Parts: sequence; structure tokens; C-alpha cells
Amino acid sequence: MREWRWLLLAACLGLNGCAGIAAHYIETPGHHGPQPAFRNWITANTDYTPHDFTTADGLRIAYWYSPPTRLDIKPDVKEQRAAHHYSLSFNFDIRKYSGDGKPPPLRGSVVLLHPWGQNALQMAFWGVYFSNAGYVTVLPALRSQGGSGDAPVGYGPREAGDIVQLIHELQRRNELPPPLYLFGFSYGATVALFASPQLPGLRGVVALEPYVHPMDVIERAPTTGWFAPKWWSHFFPPRTMRRAIARADAKLGIDLAGIDPGDVVAHSHTCTLLVRGSDDILISAHAVRDLAARSDRARYVEIPDEGHVTLFFRSDRLFPSILDWMQRTAGTTDAACPAWQSPPGEAPVRTAE
Repeated sequence: MREWRWLLLAACLGLNGCAGIAAHYIETPGHHGPQPAFRNWITANTDYTPHDFTTADGLRIAYWYSPPTRLDIKPDVKEQRAAHHYSLSFNFDIRKYSGDGKPPPLRGSVVLLHPWGQNALQMAFWGVYFSNAGYVTVLPALRSQGGSGDAPVGYGPREAGDIVQLIHELQRRNELPPPLYLFGFSYGATVALFASPQLPGLRGVVALEPYVHPMDVIERAPTTGWFAPKWWSHFFPPRTMRRAIARADAKLGIDLAGIDPGDVVAHSHTCTLLVRGSDDILISAHAVRDLAARSDRARYVEIPDEGHVTLFFRSDRLFPSILDWMQRTAGTTDAACPAWQSPPGEAPVRTAE
């Protein structure tokens, strides 16, 4: 460990200070594609196929598309909880249905948006549930991530513009049958919120762990272990992170302090479900509750005993209630948005309506 500390210190000195390293992380999510074995497994056991779309300004957006597909889904999730210790073992078995082969009845379409630094197929753990439930599913890679092209990231608004263009093109081709939903996690959840007002007819948004205030999330990241190993936080105190944010603002041409989805949520006519794990130390509960309070069409749900990472892998636990909420959303803006309903036997959750 001591050797790594010295190496990091040397890197900081060689890269114009630790702020330079932090700024690089903020500016560059990286093209982390799926492992070949995982990609092959998905293509062999589902109907997902890869595609490309080019935006009006020439940016290539890679995405995976699947029609409704009947699947055998067998999650294997094991939890161990003890004082000051938590572990989650997650395995997932997917097979094409061996019965009559008929697809499930068509119910609509869902576009699923991945977290920071990941790739489109990361959302397949959720997408297969929607596909099996009768939805066309689309898994895009956000700009400068996964298989998509490079362009300055925008922490929500820029990415939302790309996704809106992709959706309009797929709708033009009649490849996104209504009703349409957006589903995003973390960074992707924020993108979904910014895209919502730009999509007339959008039935609902499900936002898991959204970046409500990106600058706050970035400043908090080193001490949570999300930005890098926790021991790095000694080299990235708040003043260093603020310098890094200023550098990133100049490089990206944005103002991270001014990026706030509150206004778009307040003006959106779409039913919006905001979900946070009670043990999340990256995304502030206060921030998400305040976001929900901006609109009477937003619902806040806090899932007990889940953190920022574990919540993503609990599709087995959360999907039934999320699907139920989606299917109870009305097709008109004058109808009330549904409340969250936990499945039978599930512990009560904190909600705000």
C-alpha cells in the first residue's frame, strides 16, 4: 500500500498536481466495453443486436436493440450482513425460453441508460426483465463511453440531446412502440431526467440514484471509494477537487455547479419515480427528496439496506414493483401519478409524494 501511495504522489507531481488527475477523471469516463465473454453470452441467450446511430452533429451513438423476448431468468443473489460488514454475491442466468417460442404480448418500449464509465450492455441485467415482460428495449452507450464516439461530456443535458435524437429516429422507423419509458441509473438517471421534457408522449421516467447536483457528487466521490480506492482521498481533499472541477469546467465548456435537473423535473408532465438506497453515501438523500418535492408528478422511494452499487444489482428485488408502477401510470397529464407499492412480504420503504 505504501508503494502505491508513493506512486500516486509521484504521478500527482508529474501531472501538474493531484487536481490534474481528478480533472481527467471528471472529463474522461473512458470507453470501457463489455468483456467479450459477456457480450457473447448476451448475444447467444437474448435477442439483443448491436446498432449505430449518428446525431445531427456527427456523433456516433452505439446501442443494442431487442424486441420483446420470452426468457428464463434465474437470478442468484446472496447477501451477508453483519456489524461493519456487507457482501453481495450476484450471479445471473439467462436462457431463451424453451417452450412454445412465442414472444410475450407487446406492452411498449423502454430506453435504459447506464452509469458513468460503463457501457450499454451493463444495463442488460435490467433490460432482459423488461424484454421478458413485453417491452422493446434499447440500451444506448452515452457519448464518450462504451462503443459510442468521443464528444465533451455534459453531465446530463448534452447526453439527453443525443438520446432524444436517437429516440426520434427510432420512432420515425416505428421501432419504439408506445407507451415509451426512460430508465436510468446514476449518471444515466440524470440523463433521463433532462431528456424527459423533450419527449412529448413519454409515459414515465424511472431514475435510480440520479446525480442531482453533479458537483456535490464529484466532491464527495473520493471519500466514498467511488472515485478511486478510499485511501486516495488523502490526496484529493475538497480544495483539490474544487480546483479539478474548475479545470474540467473550462475543458468541457460547462458549469458543473449550475447543472441541476430540478427545473426540468418541475416543468415535466411525465410521471417520475426517483429511487435511492438508504445506505447510499454518494447521492444525498436530502438532494433526492428535494428533487421530488419540485413536482407533484414525482415520487421518491428509499429502499432500505441498499447502497449506490448494490441497488443497481437488485433487479431481482426491485423489478416487480418498478414494473407495477410503470403499468399504473396513466396516459394523460391530468391524471395523478401512481404511488410506489412494495411487493408482499417486502419491508416498508420511505416514500414522498
